[in-house]
Amino acid sequence: MDSQLAAVFQESPLLQVLWGCLVVNSSKGLGLFVLAWTASKLFRRLESELRHRIWLLVIVSSLVFPLVWLLSPQVPLSVPLAAGRSMAPPYAATLFAGRAQFLEVMNVPPMDSLIGDRWTMTLRRLLPAVAGGLWAAGAAFFLQRLLVGRLVAARLARRARPAPIERQLLAELSQTLGIKRTLAVRLCPSCGVPLTFGTRRPVVLLPEAASAWGPERLRSVLIHELTHVRRLEGLLNGIAAAICALLWFLPALWLSYSFMQLEGEKSSDRSVLRQGIRHTDYALDLVELVRASRGLILAAGGVSPLGRKRFVRDRITSVLAFRPGTSPRRLRTTGIVLAALLGALLPLLSITGASVPGEQPLVGSWVNPASVRIVRQIWTADGRVFDYYGKGTTVPSVMGRYTIEKKWLDEEGSTWYHLVTRRSPAPYRKALCKTKYTVIKIDPEGTRQEHNHSPYGYAEKLTLGEYAVLYREK
Repeated sequence: MDSQLAAVFQESPLLQVLWGCLVVNSSKGLGLFVLAWTASKLFRRLESELRHRIWLLVIVSSLVFPLVWLLSPQVPLSVPLAAGRSMAPPYAATLFAGRAQFLEVMNVPPMDSLIGDRWTMTLRRLLPAVAGGLWAAGAAFFLQRLLVGRLVAARLARRARPAPIERQLLAELSQTLGIKRTLAVRLCPSCGVPLTFGTRRPVVLLPEAASAWGPERLRSVLIHELTHVRRLEGLLNGIAAAICALLWFLPALWLSYSFMQLEGEKSSDRSVLRQGIRHTDYALDLVELVRASRGLILAAGGVSPLGRKRFVRDRITSVLAFRPGTSPRRLRTTGIVLAALLGALLPLLSITGASVPGEQPLVGSWVNPASVRIVRQIWTADGRVFDYYGKGTTVPSVMGRYTIEKKWLDEEGSTWYHLVTRRSPAPYRKALCKTKYTVIKIDPEGTRQEHNHSPYGYAEKLTLGEYAVLYREK
């Protein structure tokens, strides 16, 4: 079964990519997630904008790590680690950083991909199709949600009417926040809470009730939404949502996306408070906005978590915990923290396993043109053996069945087999079968085979009886 799966993996680039995304993000990616979550809990004074960037880094790394796994060169550990094909999947998840190493540990000879039973052929056809179909269906579902959300927001922006807001107020806030792009503020009856849409020409959509808001609430809401515009959070959240849609089978990504949205809202909340708005008044405004929305909350990237009680509670707690006079961390500080986080991840990227395979497979094609008897021998995964006598022979001279009774590794790393073979002249006929006991030794590199046949029992030394040397055919 291991050799069959290995052959399927070697023949399907799609399975290799999906496997890389799964195992690497389940090990190294999960390590980054835990590191980011631990940092957010231990260093509570980190600015929300920095936390937003950290969670964005976690999401983007889910694409970077598999690329490193698929493309990185071979960097073995100082101590070689032997692993057979049955151990390849868990080793790939924990130690191997390179696709070539993963396939080398599987170590499937070419003949194993060419000769197999009906189960192997069925598996070869169905597994890539089923795995690829499931991934494509999930990605299409989440991507269409993202696309529909964008299209709906764009349609609402076109149908919304201009909001009765003084241009002087909008220009003043844009200058204060350092926004040079052209902004439009519109009233949208379908929006329960304020929403910002667009990157090149952003549009701030306000609920219909905004026409009756007081000047202080309107000012605080505009500052909050314009802060999203200044930080390009609409674009960044869209990229993060698209990555989550492509890698929908990774739960840690969805948690990271939720944390990222929360920190983005907290960051904009603190931007409002730094403009002189009282934190108690702003917290009350948040409660009333959510209460007035009646659950009608729209987000361009799908369903926003703003209506969730815990999300709102965390935002209000952050607002009430704000202390006037605190200044936001600058870009330089953000870069230093992110660089430190990446530096801590280097060991995760550099950990690899040695490319020393364990049990060498017998299955495959072995040749020795200089042999006086057997010039070619083929062992198949379904328990068949074919012997070819004479140079240039294309039809097997002897056919048989084999059973592995014992298999082990010696101190030098060579693989040994004890086989019982029952062979007859081709074509295979049970009535003409002769039973022989075969000892086989394969070197650690898997390229040279020594074997000994005997009708009486297993020979203690290879050089006794019917001794031959064959080499794996590439």
